[in-house]
Amino acid sequence: MPVDLTKTHIDHRADKYRNMLQNLQGNILKGHGRNFRVHIFLQFKAEPRIVRDWVRDFAAHYVTSAQRQLKEADEFRTYGVPGGLFGNFFLSAKGYEALGYTREDITCRFVEQPAVIGEHEVVTIKFVDGMTAAQHELNDPDPETWAAVYQHQQIEAMILLADDDEDFLLRQARRLLDTVETVATVLTVERGRVMRNSRGERTEHFGYVDGRSQPLFLKHDLESERREGSVQRWDPRAPLDLILIVDPYAASQEDCFGSYLVFRKLEQNVPGFKHREEQLARWLGLKGSAMQKAGALIMGRFRDGTPLTSSAVDGMNEGVPNNFNYASEARICSGLARVQIRKAV
Repeated sequence: MPVDLTKTHIDHRADKYRNMLQNLQGNILKGHGRNFRVHIFLQFKAEPRIVRDWVRDFAAHYVTSAQRQLKEADEFRTYGVPGGLFGNFFLSAKGYEALGYTREDITCRFVEQPAVIGEHEVVTIKFVDGMTAAQHELNDPDPETWAAVYQHQQIEAMILLADDDEDFLLRQARRLLDTVETVATVLTVERGRVMRNSRGERTEHFGYVDGRSQPLFLKHDLESERREGSVQRWDPRAPLDLILIVDPYAASQEDCFGSYLVFRKLEQNVPGFKHREEQLARWLGLKGSAMQKAGALIMGRFRDGTPLTSSAVDGMNEGVPNNFNYASEARICSGLARVQIRKAV
């Protein structure tokens, strides 16, 4: 029986999901969880038959299926043994052309139609023409201001490798770079690492706990969310079709799915943000540890993840509370408005 993409709360151990998870790459239904990663961007130079053979061999040796990823996650929870080297392979529309497909066929199979995200937001998936074609919709700066390698180079594929051992990861990346040069030119390599706070929680560049309020698809993740807190106000369940589409080029389209990946390299002005945060704190008359509330008023949470809708100070709970919505946002905004009026007077 084909997998129903309208379902959520799926049990990855159930037999009916076995084929889907074997055919699906990891890092889609759930993040890979490794601390270090390498992104290798390619432009193919060999003829399509050779490129296809290379991709097939690469997938067999490096790509981590969703089934393997989830099995390793189960074993880590049970035995404390970390997962192995994680691998993904991604193609752009130009990458499909390098495999021998025509642009006309690619355009027909990857239909760019409006999609509803959330209750009101409607977006059009842009794949065939790439991200530069969506410059105005994304409010991006002129491509001439982008990092040089992304301005004019035609990226056809990206490889992602990830591991918790950075030295091991880089040696594997070195080995891969030596083998890929027979079929492709390496355009650039981007390295990344997870940032963590003093409690070991992931953070983004501004220091705020990251990775919360994400849609959840798997039974285990949803049950963990319920154990950590209730879900009456914020229910993270999401159907599979929020993230999965049928693979238009699979030999059998039953239980063969994929997803769209967006790779965005952004410059973030951390010192500038902190300067404005301090300005707001002074304007509100906040001093000492209370100054952190200025950032919470901007972000909606304190840096440790405590939601402003639930607490006026940080450190409300161990872990990162997530059972809240913004129903009380009007109260917070009106309180801030009263402060503004008082200051103006």
